[in-house]
Amino acid sequence: MLLRSVALRASWLALIAGLSDGLGWLQTGLFAAQMTGNTALLGVALAERHWHSAGEKATAILCFFLGTLVSRLLLRPKLGPRRGKVLAVLAATTAVVVAAFLPKPVNVLVLGAALGAQNAAFSTFGGQNINTSFISGDLQKLAQAITKRLTGQRVVDGDRVVLVAVPSLWLAYVAGAALGVICQRSLTLPLLVPAVMLPLALLLPEDEDQAQRSSVPDGPVSSRTVDGS
Repeated sequence: MLLRSVALRASWLALIAGLSDGLGWLQTGLFAAQMTGNTALLGVALAERHWHSAGEKATAILCFFLGTLVSRLLLRPKLGPRRGKVLAVLAATTAVVVAAFLPKPVNVLVLGAALGAQNAAFSTFGGQNINTSFISGDLQKLAQAITKRLTGQRVVDGDRVVLVAVPSLWLAYVAGAALGVICQRSLTLPLLVPAVMLPLALLLPEDEDQAQRSSVPDGPVSSRTVDGS
């Protein structure tokens, strides 16, 4: 799998997440995907005794968790990786479409469930576990890979994936948040934009090992080398 294809897929998903997070924050002050941020805001709301705000933050975290749980259940081996992923994406897309017509803040809560499902459905890139709906852990992996480069340690294929994909998806997340501002200002139903974008992720190239698992769901998969060209 070419590194640029891995970076493209991760960046497209991060663009969706950044767009959704931007729209969520602009419309309700909630993050659709950044549960670390919502957790911090929950703590602040509790300390300040803003019970209604605390309830919204807690509900947002629960919705994201439930979306992740549903997606993981759909991805279980019994259904097969490809079929499970398609079902998870269709469920997430449906949730985003429904969210577009719901009042605030319910719309962002449903959107959060969809982002949880997205992150669970697309979690492996070039054999590496990379999050596309939240990026704190990805930045840590990037720092580790850069440290190997700087200290002359052996850089393996997984490090190369991180070195290419993480900066790309970080930029895409920023661009997505900026796009959210544009959509919020110019569209009546801005949440329909991520609803259109999400299914397109199924058309992007998969890793070779993922493609093999899709065709042979229960068989063993040999390791693959990432082509850095």
